[in-house]
This record gives sequence, C-alpha cells and structure tokens, in this order.
Amino acid sequence: KLHTLLVALAGCFIVKSQDAGGYQPIEYDPNNQQLVDTMNFGLQAAISYQFAHGILDISDWDLGNVNSVQSQVVNGINYDFNVDISDAEEDIATLDFVVNVAPDNKTKTLVSSQVTNFIDGGAE
Repeated sequence: KLHTLLVALAGCFIVKSQDAGGYQPIEYDPNNQQLVDTMNFGLQAAISYQFAHGILDISDWDLGNVNSVQSQVVNGINYDFNVDISDAEEDIATLDFVVNVAPDNKTKTLVSSQVTNFIDGGAE
C-alpha cells in the first residue's frame, strides 16, 4: 500500500510540475486591458519600491517603451515586464519587475523589482 501511495504521489508531482514552468515570452498588447492594468499596477509599485530604497528619485516617471513581457504559470501567473521609464529631468531608467496575478485574477502582488540601467539626464 505504501508503494502504491508513493507512486500516486509521484504522479501528482509530475503533473503539477508540468503546470509550472519557465517564463514564456508574450506579446505586449496595449488593447489587452488586463495586461495593461497588471503592468500599471506593477509599474507604480516598482517605482515606489525603488524610491523607498534610494535607487530612483521621487519624480513623475513616465512609461517609455515596453521592451518585453514574459509570463510564467505558478500559483496564478507571474508577469515579468521590462520597460523604459523617464522623468522631466530627462533621467532614463530600464526597470524590470515581476507581478503575480493570483488565481482569482484580482489579487496582484509585486514579486520583484530592479533597475537594470540608469542614465542621469542632468549629469554633465
């Protein structure tokens, strides 16, 4: 009976591990309101996080380019966004952030955030 239980548990693990995989690139569609809302949530949370940790100055940061978006099925879906942002002082940053959208499709959580490139527009 123990062997049968272990085989059954192993089968469940294999099926479950196939559900969760690596990141897959997806196309950013500005008409996909759910994706845009997820990106906007993550962008605001990521900028706030970077400001709180002294990486970015407090400023009105505007979205420039969406460089890439990837998704990963986990407990819900992780979306990894890579975007360019800029401010009025002509500072430019590339921001990479991950947002988890829970299975209920309502709860969003910032999982990670990092500035991967920063150009100081005021530097001389």
